[in-house]
Amino acid sequence: MFHSRNIYLSIALNCLWLLACGCYVGSNYYYPEARNYTDPGRYGGGYTAQRLTLDMIRSFGISMGQLESMRFYLENGLAMQRMYAQGSSQVTASGALVLSRDRSRNEVVIPHLTQSVQAYAEERMELLPPRMSYVLHVRFAGTSSWLTFSPNLNGDFVLEKSFWRSVVQYGNMEYESLNPEIDHYLLVNTQLFDRYRNSREYMGVPYSYPATDPYYPSRPLRTRRRSRY
Repeated sequence: MFHSRNIYLSIALNCLWLLACGCYVGSNYYYPEARNYTDPGRYGGGYTAQRLTLDMIRSFGISMGQLESMRFYLENGLAMQRMYAQGSSQVTASGALVLSRDRSRNEVVIPHLTQSVQAYAEERMELLPPRMSYVLHVRFAGTSSWLTFSPNLNGDFVLEKSFWRSVVQYGNMEYESLNPEIDHYLLVNTQLFDRYRNSREYMGVPYSYPATDPYYPSRPLRTRRRSRY
């Protein structure tokens, strides 16, 4: 009896987990709120910084060439480090082992709203959810290597991290993120011109009663004659 209760509890927990995953995946493709950064020295008038999304690329027919010619901005500052050590050893005349190690730490900090200086795009097939997507490799001002951005489940282009959100591929090396709980998105200056056209077509045809229609009135309806007085 106790064993069967554990089985039912396990099934219920698995169902709840699958339901939560389905709700999360089902929330794909929405436009986030536009973030208006009003820095006059960085943004021109009339433009709004907005996250680049996969839905935006598909809806407005943005090509790979246009993606590579855009100027991006990093949302949320990024700080990462790389620790490495180099050791050596020697044996003294008395047979003792002497160990020495040189440890170094390289830290890279990219501030919030740092602009890009170069980018290139490539297509990639994703399995979850199944879709043809894009990957953007972006190099920001003051940096010497590339960072990779790809769409998340909501379609926002976000910095790629390891499964445990702590390792970032910076060029050909792996760096440890110092703020793994923060997502880093790509912003782009946008200006939307909406052209609205309205049209209406009447597709119906007035109904005519055939002679065999049982609902066809056999005689005209009587009307009351209005008095002159």
